[in-house]
Amino acid sequence: MTTSTHLPRLPVGRVPWSLLVFGALAVGLLVLVALPLFWLGYFSLTDKKGAWTLANFATLVTDPTMLRAFMIALGGGVVVRGGDPVGVVGGPQ
Repeated sequence: MTTSTHLPRLPVGRVPWSLLVFGALAVGLLVLVALPLFWLGYFSLTDKKGAWTLANFATLVTDPTMLRAFMIALGGGVVVRGGDPVGVVGGPQ
């Protein structure tokens, strides 16, 4: 007795629906994640005229209001992480 283990072939020119759905979701993910991250990076490295600058980062550490907001964000990250910056707790045994 012989058994066939090959998968049935699709007709030429047909694309499986799952591949189309995967492609659409991949493009959607790229637009919803990568594009905002690109804009954050771009606007952090340019001034109001569009010239490249690092002055925004200097403002972050010299302006008391910006520095306070930055420290609150860092503190929130530490709390969410559980105060374990290295990942020892709950990591591989």
